[in-house]
Amino acid sequence: MPGAWWYRFSIVVASVFFAVMALIATFAFGDKSAEEMPGWLPEVFHRKISLGLDLQGGMHLILQAKIDKAINDKLDAIADTIVEDLKAAKKGEGVKWSAVDNFRRIDFPTAEAKDYAIKELMPRYGRVNKYEETATSFKIGFTDDERNAYGEDVMKKIVETLNNRIDEFNVKESKVGRRGRDQIIVELPGISETKDLLQVEEEMKKTFGPALTRYGLLGEGGDKAMGYFTRKVTRAEIQAVFNRTRIGLSDVTCTGPDDNYACTLMLQSLAKKRFGTTARLEFRMVNDEATPLKDLEGKLPAGVEYAMGRYQKPDGGSTSYEYVTAKNRDVLESFLRDSALVKPPDGYEYLVETDKDNIGETVYRSVLVTKTVALTGDTINDARVAQDTDNMGGYFVSLSFDATGARVFEELSGRNIGKRMAIILDNTVQSAPVFQARIGGGQARITLNSDISLERSLQDAQDLAAVLRAGSLPADVEVIFKREVGPSLGDDSIKAGIQSIVVGAALVFIFTVIYYKLSGMVAVLMLILNIGLILACMALFEATLTLPGMAGLLLTLGMAVDASIIINERIREEIAAGRGPRQAVTLGYEKAFSAIFDANITTLLAAIILYQYGTGPIRGFAVTLSIGIFTTMFTGVSASRLFMDYMANNRGDKPLSI
Repeated sequence: MPGAWWYRFSIVVASVFFAVMALIATFAFGDKSAEEMPGWLPEVFHRKISLGLDLQGGMHLILQAKIDKAINDKLDAIADTIVEDLKAAKKGEGVKWSAVDNFRRIDFPTAEAKDYAIKELMPRYGRVNKYEETATSFKIGFTDDERNAYGEDVMKKIVETLNNRIDEFNVKESKVGRRGRDQIIVELPGISETKDLLQVEEEMKKTFGPALTRYGLLGEGGDKAMGYFTRKVTRAEIQAVFNRTRIGLSDVTCTGPDDNYACTLMLQSLAKKRFGTTARLEFRMVNDEATPLKDLEGKLPAGVEYAMGRYQKPDGGSTSYEYVTAKNRDVLESFLRDSALVKPPDGYEYLVETDKDNIGETVYRSVLVTKTVALTGDTINDARVAQDTDNMGGYFVSLSFDATGARVFEELSGRNIGKRMAIILDNTVQSAPVFQARIGGGQARITLNSDISLERSLQDAQDLAAVLRAGSLPADVEVIFKREVGPSLGDDSIKAGIQSIVVGAALVFIFTVIYYKLSGMVAVLMLILNIGLILACMALFEATLTLPGMAGLLLTLGMAVDASIIINERIREEIAAGRGPRQAVTLGYEKAFSAIFDANITTLLAAIILYQYGTGPIRGFAVTLSIGIFTTMFTGVSASRLFMDYMANNRGDKPLSI
């Protein structure tokens, strides 16, 4: 045989080898991670085809963004900055601001201070306007158009940040889109909470045994559950159960007599922790010198107690500080927020920190922090998980700041040696370490709950590091709707899709072989190779297969059959015109090529447009179709020509089987 034939034959063999190797991970080791793949399989072939939400199931979330609150928080921050800048300029003694509907009124001690703020400070805030000016005050706020424009900016940043988080968690074929002014739709294939929630129920039964008479979820959201017990149980006992699962426990409220003790459990799902948290990280100084709570003993509501704490300073002395504590977070937060008895000093507010009491039960306590944010998570360069060898091997999140953050953190620590700094995540104090010395190098850490399993500690640390790397959301978001696409729907969809492909392919194969005989068998082999190459390319690029993608496979199959029919009919025409087998094959392929090429190029252009302007499933269809066009040209024109040339060269004067 000519050398060119062997060269083309080796290309076809190589393509078959590539298809087999690329699909081993998907079909033979589909449930294994890249680290669990066999050593003999090259790393490039560890990639697999993912299934979309319509095939494997997953999570459908609707998030509500609190746009108006974000706009008002922006005004608060601007008012705070104006006050601080006035104080820095020695003109702010006695200046204060207050909220008036959607405006912030700033009262100045003198007309000179007001004029300075208007002339020197207000130009820094382009979108903020001045209203209702008096001799010693004015209001700041946004116009309706400016509020809408700022809201649009916030929503764009939320969508961008959510996409970044999804990339961090490696969720394939996800979808994040807006709905209306302040809602976001998130689709997360492969994210399922059913198994996690069932594990919680099994752990509850295993831990409490007969003492647990009934346990179940309330509603369809999976965010609240009820447990009924024949004895009193503590939050620590229930928390220990959740520490062995991936579902978080945000609060527990128990009531009733000892023999019918009912506990309401507020759950925090994995999806909510990853995509529904704001992840706003702040560093603020703690005020341990003020004592606005000391006269409240005897006036505190039930469940709230007054206490004192103490810590050592680096110079050998110590600092005592006051706080109030409770076992129910809602009770403590409500008291600190709503009680007329709580009067923090100007410029300060109370936040809540989670802690452990002497017997290991979870308690909550107040921390008095400045309203001025010294440093935010926007200055974080990286967040990584590390293991604390000095703390029972628990995990923490190590933070590194950019140049600006490192400089501010070093100055902050240098000015406040011997004082506490609160590390605040989503308005909750994670920890409040004491500055022992000036800290350079731009490094900090967030220590997580150590009273959980190492596996759970690692998972929590990885999740927190991922959301911090992706960035904080510019507004609070709330999960208002959550629906899980069950696996049964995915299985039915897969079965129906595969059945349609198998039945369609079988009918095409039978017709092709009957009508075109041996040439039809060559066409069938090329169709099988075509499908194999499409799936192999999808695996290599870690593409996602959806139901529209399956439709793309069927369409590709039809186009490949069409190419085979055109070629075989052209060969038949040449044979009818008296050509020999070799000449008939050569002319048949030459005359068929232009029609096949034009049809595939036109389809490729349509697929590119679909990918450019489509979303989610439409893109999946376009990707599958595009890959199929290239594989069809290879198998239908080049590879099939190889076998047809072989048949023609070995037929002699005998007619082709076509």
